Formats: sequence, C-alpha cells, structure tokens
Amino acid sequence: MIIPNFLAIICFAYFLLYANWKNAMINKVLGFFADISYPLYLVHPAIGYHISIVLNKTVLLNPFITFFISGAISITVAYFLHKMIEIRFNEYGRNLTQ
Repeated sequence: MIIPNFLAIICFAYFLLYANWKNAMINKVLGFFADISYPLYLVHPAIGYHISIVLNKTVLLNPFITFFISGAISITVAYFLHKMIEIRFNEYGRNLTQ
C-alpha cells in the first residue's frame, strides 16, 4: 500500500512542478483520462476486482501484474462505454433541449 501511494505522490509532484502544461502529449493523455473518468469510476470496481481475483487464483500471477492487467481492461471498457454510450446520449440530450 505504501508503494502505490508513494508513486501517486511522485506523479502528482511531477505534473504539478515540472510538467509543461502546453505540451500536446500531456494534454492528450490528461484529456483522454478526463473524458473516460466517469465510466472508469463506474467500471473499475467490478471489472478490476473480479479480474484481479481470477488472475490471482487461477494463473497465480504477481499482484503488480494483475493490477496492471485489470487496470488496462478497465480503461479499455471505460473508453468503449464513453464512445458508444456517453457521447451518444449527450448528443441526444442536447438535441432534446433545443
């Protein structure tokens, strides 16, 4: 638990102190995660938890590897939810109000 917290603090300090906010790559990455933040919030407990349990019990992988695999799958599912559901319903809602 100490290592992920420490890494989060280091990443936050890097972005806060040293990152060039005008850098296009950083803006794209942050924009991507800002777009999928709500679907990721919804899917990460269910998908991440169940995949990590399955991988830990059946394949017996290192917990760090299962963390990254379940994170990658959660991010992928959140991206598709954002593209297929969230954007369409936002456009539908805008059309309803006009």
